[in-house]
Amino acid sequence: MQDRRIVQLTGLRRTGKTVLLQQIINHILGEVASPFSIWYFTFDEEQVNLDDLFQIFSRQTGLEHKKEKIYIFLDEVQKLQNFQNQLKVYYDQYPGPKFFISSSKSLFKRKARRAWQAG
Repeated sequence: MQDRRIVQLTGLRRTGKTVLLQQIINHILGEVASPFSIWYFTFDEEQVNLDDLFQIFSRQTGLEHKKEKIYIFLDEVQKLQNFQNQLKVYYDQYPGPKFFISSSKSLFKRKARRAWQAG
């Protein structure tokens, strides 16, 4: 949990990635003082850019992602357009957030790339 690197869970849909994220959240809840330091969002239903999402979270929790240690869980992040670049900005500029992301799409990209290279 102390390692700053982004934790990414990839796999086929309906294989338990969201459940695993929830189990990690429960583990963190046992270790941190404030549940407000754990932010979760799923992109299954809604598209919102990270700037807007973090403003909403900050308003709701009273915590500032630029200054405080928070755990950010982004489920099905591949549905967010250009998520890699958006996430990189936050990772590079702010040392406080620890990111956990799940995605289904990257597994398919890897398989397609292997098939193309083999052919």
